[in-house]
Amino acid sequence: MLKPPRISKDALDHLAQIRQQYRDERQRFISYWQTYAPKVNPTMSDWDEDAEPGAKALPDKKDLFDATAIKASDTFANGMQSTAFGRTVPWISTNPEDLDLKDDKDVAEWLQDADRRIAMSLARTRFYEEGRAFTRSAADFGTGIMFRDFDPTRAMPVYHAQHLKRCLIAENEFGEVDTLFRDFWLSPFEAASFFGKENLPDTVKRELDAKSTKRRKYIHLIFPKDKYDLGLDAREDGKDYYSLYVVEEDGLKAIGEGGYTTRPFYVWRWASSLEGDVWGVDSPGMIAYADALQANSMKKDFQRLVQLAARPPIK
Repeated sequence: MLKPPRISKDALDHLAQIRQQYRDERQRFISYWQTYAPKVNPTMSDWDEDAEPGAKALPDKKDLFDATAIKASDTFANGMQSTAFGRTVPWISTNPEDLDLKDDKDVAEWLQDADRRIAMSLARTRFYEEGRAFTRSAADFGTGIMFRDFDPTRAMPVYHAQHLKRCLIAENEFGEVDTLFRDFWLSPFEAASFFGKENLPDTVKRELDAKSTKRRKYIHLIFPKDKYDLGLDAREDGKDYYSLYVVEEDGLKAIGEGGYTTRPFYVWRWASSLEGDVWGVDSPGMIAYADALQANSMKKDFQRLVQLAARPPIK
């Protein structure tokens, strides 16, 4: 449950500087991703992080002559779901810490029932749909990010695979990703329902009163309480991860805060960079880009030759 923000203005300014630093570090990866996205995963061709979802036209495929890389990406995601974590795959298996208990009939039946309940719980959510996008992102761009929320009304988890242009991540001293800054978009009505009208900036309140449906970008910051020396580790709330919601309104304006006992997101990096970058590298999509370019160029030239043979220019 969200609480009124208690973070200081100085701490917000410090977080704004950190966020900008992470954006600058990510930019060279975005420049790289957007060059080959049209050949590997066209639905992720738009890397404008400030564009409202759905505001831009669907990607133009007039320069796409060979879809081999796209089909390979799709086949990979299908294969993962059919063998690793699909709805019809018995991929959940719990085991006791004391392996001798596995031979106990009552324990085995209890664990089997637990596996079934977990599977039924996941089947009620969007985990499998989001999981497919999560695996494609990792295979195509080297990094997949999924955020886990919770819907108290339905008492069930909610999963969201994230577009990399809307995420910033950071590691701890052991190379583990422990920080996620993510952007998401809400209409004024949705924002008032989520944050409470009293916590919204005046601009959004006016949009709400005008019954506007235009969505605005909000930012969710999740990191360990003691990470950035903000004085948050002294709070006695029993949560190891701090959660802060802000909106960009003449700088960052805090509109709600909370916490998590465990890390509420998952980051899959295909391979780690020896340069120390936080983003994954050497994924199949990255490696296949040169082949995809060559295949696309060859197919384009072949089609032009066929057209010339069938309809030669007449003098």
